[in-house]
Amino acid sequence: LQEALQDMRDGVDYPALEAAIAAGDVDAAIKALDIEQGSFAPYIAAAMVLYMRTGAEAARGYRIRFDATDPVDFRLDLSTKVAAMTDEQVQKARAYVYDGYSAGKSRREIAQGLAGRIVRGKRQGGVIGLSGAQQSWVGKMRERLESGDPQELRAVLTAKERDKRYDRTIKVAIRDGKRIPTDKIDEITGKYADRLLRKRAKDIATNEATQFAAGARADAVRQALAKLGGVATKTWHHSSIYINARPDHVGMSGTTVAFDANFIMADGTPMRYAHDPRGGARHNSHCRCRTSYSIERDGVK
Repeated sequence: LQEALQDMRDGVDYPALEAAIAAGDVDAAIKALDIEQGSFAPYIAAAMVLYMRTGAEAARGYRIRFDATDPVDFRLDLSTKVAAMTDEQVQKARAYVYDGYSAGKSRREIAQGLAGRIVRGKRQGGVIGLSGAQQSWVGKMRERLESGDPQELRAVLTAKERDKRYDRTIKVAIRDGKRIPTDKIDEITGKYADRLLRKRAKDIATNEATQFAAGARADAVRQALAKLGGVATKTWHHSSIYINARPDHVGMSGTTVAFDANFIMADGTPMRYAHDPRGGARHNSHCRCRTSYSIERDGVK
């Protein structure tokens, strides 16, 4: 996923981006960013491999061969995620350009804020790929560094994902009462944005890898029923080691339903299994619940 998000940055037509921003043509600026679903090819390939491997492993337990040639639900879930992430980046980029105009920023400031800057021969920073909250954090860090205010500079030192190699530079600026050079601010905020991008990619990948694996296990059960017959049930299990537990997930723990039925959460959300993408971030982000399955044939489980 990080590779896909980085590909978005690398695919920017920077001269066309600056020219479009200067002309006030936001649509042309978005086109120059070249944000499209094709950037997610590495993510899609990795997700498919995970799905096939997990499904095959689960299917061996039922002594069948896992069929990954027509993963309808998986393909739909994956395409929905890719479309959502692509659209998110387009909308965030559009908002960033308009906000830049409103703030009176130059075309270069807006373009570099979006696509990053060339630092030591490598494109670095930029808000492409970041969430809305992360974009605001990068902007706030730049404001604080540019302010020269000791209190604001100290606040930068509390940013969890900052590159601590620049702490000395910031501390010297506080001690001597001097402003940090613009090129150094570019480096600091660029590194911060890069670290936020890696963190976002890791967080999303962790959650979605769990979702795709859970979907593969459910598909393995469905295929086992189709090939061997029988009746299946599924049970929701909450991880007791997770401290910040969702009350409705704790309450659902131990609940058993028919294989084709949904687990209905307290807020009314129907979920096929723990980590079902239909539950959204509300029910999936950092969730450690799991689902077990039981197949009964001729009265034998």
